Amino acid sequence: MRRWLWAACWLAACTPLPPTVPEPTPAALWPAPADMGAAIAAAKLDEGPILEKGTTAWLIHLDVYKDRQPIIVPPNLGIDFKSGNAAPLHTHLANGILSVETTERRRYTLGQVFTLWGVPLAGATAYVNGKAAPDAAGVELADLQEIAVVFGTPPATIPSTLPAWTGVFPQ
Repeated sequence: MRRWLWAACWLAACTPLPPTVPEPTPAALWPAPADMGAAIAAAKLDEGPILEKGTTAWLIHLDVYKDRQPIIVPPNLGIDFKSGNAAPLHTHLANGILSVETTERRRYTLGQVFTLWGVPLAGATAYVNGKAAPDAAGVELADLQEIAVVFGTPPATIPSTLPAWTGVFPQ
């Protein structure tokens, strides 16, 4: 009996499985840069200790599309794990939420987000709360904005309102 069981396990492990169809991905991922410290410097953002950013906190939701397809905004943009520091403008999860956590009031732009990401905004159209902006890179970030950035053909519907949120983070 043991030999039969061993043979069955070995056969199962060595028998190739039928080819499977890959799971469809809901969105393409443009990865974050490998050197986040350099990306933070390029975006002209100051770094400080993670979790010690201050009292002002904004949340902005960012949707990105390329030829109608959604693109995932990567997690940890603006967070430099090598140094243990973070820029005041950053992401935590791959859910499109941009966080601004700072002790001082200053201007942050969509151009800085894309510089952190390493993705040029040339040729992109930005929509703030559903309305086209004249200069994508110059869009000034503010609390509770819905921003959509479109490269190429836009999706059928441009998001104009924030997703349903419970508390701080969306469901």
